Amino acid sequence: MSISVGIVGLGMFGPAFIKSFKEYPDVHRLALCDLRADRLTKWATQFEIGETYSSLDEICKSDIDALAIITQPWLNARQARG
Repeated sequence: MSISVGIVGLGMFGPAFIKSFKEYPDVHRLALCDLRADRLTKWATQFEIGETYSSLDEICKSDIDALAIITQPWLNARQARG
């Protein structure tokens, strides 16, 4: 069984998870999400990821199986509740 994963938040810690998820054998699809277009472009280009989203609402409407929410700690609970 394989899974698709979206990484939400590409600030200080988010990019550290990209390589791990990309190399994990059961992750068949990886998407990135951040409010800042410059971060999306930088990390999507560096890791050759073609699927990006500019908001949490947008990625939640996709068919991604799971989200890794790696935003600021004070935002996590509200974002995880949706």
